[in-house]
Amino acid sequence: IGPLTTTPISFKVSEDVNVGEYNTDLLLTTSDFGFAEKLNINVNVKKALPEDWTINPTDFEFSMNVIGQVSIDNVISRDENNLLGVFVNNECRGIAKLTYVSSYDNYQAFLSIYSDVSFGEELEFRVWEHEKGIVHTSLNHNLTDNQFTADTYQGTAANPKLFSTSNIISSSIDVVDGWKWISFNLNGGDLSSTNNALSNLSPTNGDVIKTRINVADGNGGFTQQSLFDTYSSGASIWYGSLSNNGGLSSGLLYKIKLSEANKIKYEGAVTDPLNTPLNMVEGWNFIGYIGAANIPINEALANFNAQAGDLIKSQYFSAIYDPGFGWLGTLKVLSPNEGYMIRTANAQTFKFPSYNSTAKTAAGKTRAKIVNTSANAPWKINASDYENNMTIIAQIDDYNFFTNDGVLGAFIDGECKGYAAPIYSKNLDKNVYFLNIGNKNVSSKIEFKYLDLFENRIYEIVQKGTYQIDTQLGNLKEPKLLNVKRGDLIGELPINIYPNPVKGNLHIDISLKNESVIRLELYDTNGKKVYNNLPKKYYVGKNNFSINTSNLAVGIYNLVIMSDDNITNKKVIISK
Repeated sequence: IGPLTTTPISFKVSEDVNVGEYNTDLLLTTSDFGFAEKLNINVNVKKALPEDWTINPTDFEFSMNVIGQVSIDNVISRDENNLLGVFVNNECRGIAKLTYVSSYDNYQAFLSIYSDVSFGEELEFRVWEHEKGIVHTSLNHNLTDNQFTADTYQGTAANPKLFSTSNIISSSIDVVDGWKWISFNLNGGDLSSTNNALSNLSPTNGDVIKTRINVADGNGGFTQQSLFDTYSSGASIWYGSLSNNGGLSSGLLYKIKLSEANKIKYEGAVTDPLNTPLNMVEGWNFIGYIGAANIPINEALANFNAQAGDLIKSQYFSAIYDPGFGWLGTLKVLSPNEGYMIRTANAQTFKFPSYNSTAKTAAGKTRAKIVNTSANAPWKINASDYENNMTIIAQIDDYNFFTNDGVLGAFIDGECKGYAAPIYSKNLDKNVYFLNIGNKNVSSKIEFKYLDLFENRIYEIVQKGTYQIDTQLGNLKEPKLLNVKRGDLIGELPINIYPNPVKGNLHIDISLKNESVIRLELYDTNGKKVYNNLPKKYYVGKNNFSINTSNLAVGIYNLVIMSDDNITNKKVIISK
């Protein structure tokens, strides 16, 4: 940033960041004074209020009123952002924020409840706890009853009614038109029946949900059993081995295929990870994370007896275990309601931890933030088209690309099936690419392309691969080696100048579409030429130049870059 100039900075909050408050410092190093100017960044990440928490009072003829306090986990709430809501058959009939009442030094909800009938509708009360972004249901209260009665009033400011949360909360899972890997992190309640748990959906004939469970084999170990339910439009029910086996469970991956996007809405008890052991067989297992907030993968699997080469994957990301560095890959966070497949060399039983360093602490601050590694690319993929996938661990085997922040894509029949940004491997001291790719047909030929983000150039890759369900191509010790061919441009060639401001050597990276003579000339503010290079022909691709500015005066200069068909001017600031 030049003197007396500004540069806009944009921030993006990943979906993997937990609800909470975050604080960090953005530093601007000043070359003139040798110290960093600090900009303090505070971010408060909140979960949106559920979309069904909305009401228009003018839609209803009758009303009644309640004054109450809210108790969450046996503590009377003093958070004005918490809400008390009331519902009839899952339709919102009233919402109230907590309001401070100075005369009693407490927070109370002044709740108006609406109806189209004067008496008899069954009321269900819920609490929105904004700090955690969860909805408490099955509340305990001391109202006369749960029925709507028009023009009545229960509770006073001096003697408010009390609404207390239980261990039951509601949850929702976004599902898509196609395949989605999901899991449930609540116990009991609606999960005892597939039809209850999926009652909010609009399924059609042939929609399916499936899983694999590990059951005792009678010899002290476990064996796998595949279960599934299919939807029958004629009978309007889900039926199959899942229903016959007692419905759904927490801690399991379910692969669900639907013909219409929707939300699964269900209720259940909060799961205690320490009381929920997960039994593993050697090979692939279906699991789901049962905690309440996103958790770093190495923390989530701290109790897992991992061996070198063990692999965990979601529908979109994957990670492999290295004894020296832990879990490495694009999958960095495990999330509630997401489903995972984990391949283990050892049969075992493990438990997720009850502690989560990235969740909100007792002091109210969120301690850390880790997100899954995604990439920006011009290719489009749709993982929901595929029930299964495979993992590719690859490396660009070219010195010019060892540290390049490009994107590797995998293609079958010209269609992109997956792409990834690089992950640095300390073992190899090089970038490695982790790709999850899905396809409907096995044994299909995989072709690769590499996008160089600096040059805006897409390179073809010499090597090919073969798609096989749940297989792994390459590993950390021997990644799939890929060699690039000449590439095609996808945009204008960039010119990169750094550092700027500069003291010492100024570096210029220029990428060429065609062979060209390059001339560099540097002018001061008086128009005096203070530098020029020896013009010569340079080749297609990235070319590097350097200018020693140590003998030049502090100030602003104009750098002129001339090729056979273009002239570009760049401002350079020299400092000491």
